Amino acid sequence: MVSALVFVSLLLIHLSISTESTGVSIPWRGKTVGDLEREYYNVFPARNRNAASHRWATFLLERSRNMDKDTFAEMFSGFCPVSGSVIRSPGARTLWQMTLPHAVDESHTITGGIHFCCWPCVCDTADFIRVDTKTVELKDQTYQFNFLVLGDPCEVNGTLIPRSAPDANCDDEQLIKGTKSDHGFVIIGLLQELPSTPSQVDIQVASHCEDRAIGGYRSGMGTIFREVAGINPISNQLKLEV
Repeated sequence: MVSALVFVSLLLIHLSISTESTGVSIPWRGKTVGDLEREYYNVFPARNRNAASHRWATFLLERSRNMDKDTFAEMFSGFCPVSGSVIRSPGARTLWQMTLPHAVDESHTITGGIHFCCWPCVCDTADFIRVDTKTVELKDQTYQFNFLVLGDPCEVNGTLIPRSAPDANCDDEQLIKGTKSDHGFVIIGLLQELPSTPSQVDIQVASHCEDRAIGGYRSGMGTIFREVAGINPISNQLKLEV
C-alpha cells in the first residue's frame, strides 16, 4: 500500500514537471466562437468580464494544442480585448484596422486587425494597448503571434483595481490567469491578420475619441478598463491623427 502511494506521488510530480516544461495543453473540443461563449462562466468565476479579457486569452492559450492556426485566430475574434464582451458574429463590421507601437520598441509599429464590440474601444486601445510576441504551440505547427498586451497592474498595486472588475484580481504581484508575452506583458487579445480591404480604420473615430475624452469617457466601457490599464501603463499614450 505504501509503495503504491509512493508510486502515485512520484507520478504526479513527474506529470507536474512535464506539464510545466512542455506546456501540455488542456483538452478542449471547441471549434467555433459559440463554443467559446459557452465557456463564459468557467472563464469568469465572478461572472464579470469587466477589464478581464486576459482570462479569455489564457483560456485559449492553455488549449492551443487542440486548434490549428485559423481556428486559434478565429477564437480570438470572439471577444473584445477591451471590454471582454462576447462578439457572437465577428466579421467585417466588428473588425478594425489599427496601427499600434511595439511594447518594448515604440519606434516600431505593427498594423493588424482587432475585433471590437463598439467604437469607443478603439480609443482605449490607442491609449493603453501595445503589441508583443509569443510563440504558441498549435495542433499542427508552432507559430509566433502578435498579441495585444497591457502592463500587469498587480506588479504595481493590485488594490487599485476597482471593485467593478472582480475577475481582474491578483495573487501577490501576478494577475491571476494572466499569461505573459515574450517581454513580460499581460496578453489580452490577438492582433489579427488583415484582409486586403478592412471595413474600418482607427483614424475614422479620432475626433470621436477626443470628444469622448472631454466628456469623461462615458461611452463604451467608461472608466473601468482605463482604471485597470492605467495602473501600470506600458508607455506614453498614442494619439490618433484626426
